[in-house]
Amino acid sequence: MSKKRKRTTNKRVIDSVNEFLVSFIVAIFAFLFVSYFIQIGQVNGSSMYSTYTDGDRVLMYKQDDIFDDRDIVAFVYTQDQSDFYDKLMNDNGISEGLNVSEVGINHIKRIVGLPGDEVLIKDGKLYINEQLISQTALEIPNQAYTIRRNKYFVVGDNINNSFDSRHHGPVDFDDIFGNVITNK
Repeated sequence: MSKKRKRTTNKRVIDSVNEFLVSFIVAIFAFLFVSYFIQIGQVNGSSMYSTYTDGDRVLMYKQDDIFDDRDIVAFVYTQDQSDFYDKLMNDNGISEGLNVSEVGINHIKRIVGLPGDEVLIKDGKLYINEQLISQTALEIPNQAYTIRRNKYFVVGDNINNSFDSRHHGPVDFDDIFGNVITNK
């Protein structure tokens, strides 16, 4: 084999290896970028019907640090909410409670109350800052409080089939892991 032909073959091999390495590095950076900022989730249940139905896939932006009214967020409870709910039930003379231990279970709901907002639930009606948000047929304990710093009041769009902040109280900022960015 001639020296010229050998150099050409070696150059092609080196070019192919360089091309592979560049493609591999770009793919790794793309994967890391997407996995750091974006997450895909699946809706389980009907609490967000008709916006989302059971089994729908959603795309979430994971790095939000500011949430607004009407944002749909994904979160997980990191603390048992039974004490909060039991106190509400007892304060309102309702003897039969629900099992509200949902620690570690992912949820998707819509934010309707921000830190500093006034929550009033009276006779099954939900008011945020004196504005009627929903009226439900469910037996919801009466409540009146100001949403604390770093807390968000969330409800499901399927208001009569959603276990949400009306039952367990506001969600902590640190428990929110994604802002849903896909919508039907």
